[in-house]
Amino acid sequence: MKVAIMHCDLPKSNWYTEILKKCTYGGLSRQGIGYELFFHGEKLPDPENNNFDLIDFSEWCNPWHQEVAHAYSLPIICTTAETSVNALSGYLARNKINTGFMLSRISHFIARSNWTKYMLSGIKINPDNISVIHYGVDLNLFKPADKEPEEPAFLYVGSINMQKGVHHLINAYLKIMDKTDWKLIICVGEFNNDPKLLRYIEDLAKKYNKIQLIPFPPIPKLPEIYHKATCYCFIQDYACPAQCSNPSIWAYSCGLPVISLDTGVLKDYIIHGENGSLCRNVDEIPERMLEIAQSDWKEMGKVSRKIAEDNHSPEIIATEYKKVYESVLKV
Repeated sequence: MKVAIMHCDLPKSNWYTEILKKCTYGGLSRQGIGYELFFHGEKLPDPENNNFDLIDFSEWCNPWHQEVAHAYSLPIICTTAETSVNALSGYLARNKINTGFMLSRISHFIARSNWTKYMLSGIKINPDNISVIHYGVDLNLFKPADKEPEEPAFLYVGSINMQKGVHHLINAYLKIMDKTDWKLIICVGEFNNDPKLLRYIEDLAKKYNKIQLIPFPPIPKLPEIYHKATCYCFIQDYACPAQCSNPSIWAYSCGLPVISLDTGVLKDYIIHGENGSLCRNVDEIPERMLEIAQSDWKEMGKVSRKIAEDNHSPEIIATEYKKVYESVLKV
């Protein structure tokens, strides 16, 4: 079996591509599945002359994918992390995607979370044609620290923008800053940063020594950032729930409890009170942060690590992919 995996939204040089190859698709060859990754800007592949059995899109809202769907007769699977029906509908309309045609060509959807599956079902995609396969993680790289950090700290890693809800996290921390000795560490992602919001956080970091702003390091160095923290926070915005980011998966793989809102993809992984907290609204965030600070966060971290091991190893991911591929090909 050989699969053409097409990522329309990433250049081949992006750091994320290495994560995909090593973790999310890294176990496929051990399952007897050959694959080739194609990225945005590359020449359109010719699956029929490369002995591919099927195509796996990274999304389905790009003209490149529609062109492929018209050009080739191979079965198509769509792997999507899209979690907002409104955003997806907007993409389809702006890119002049023929929704009916694309749905007729896509044999099966792979959602990155149960939340994504629920949202896809909201645009009349048959739930029986949607499987949930999570992102993979390098459990040997992203693992718990050998020792406790010198100072306890809340952590956020990723883009600085309103969709990711960083402003909610900042506001919550400012309300409890004088009530706890925990710091706030914000590791700034490499792209999609809101300049105005970033400048605001930079000013806060200059004003308060308990707020620390640090750059996004090379992937092999990222675990060192997580090892500086004792809890991870990802407060995605309710109006547009963000995708399940790799930084969140890395967090619980490193054995950190996680605080999030009770909407979106992290509901798959956070067991309230056991490995973190799910907040009903942003007003609850300060209280939940204080609760984590006063709890046995190390025991919570053990639950987080177990969830990563049970859901995100490349071997587990590859086994799930194989089931879907074989089902579509009827082998």
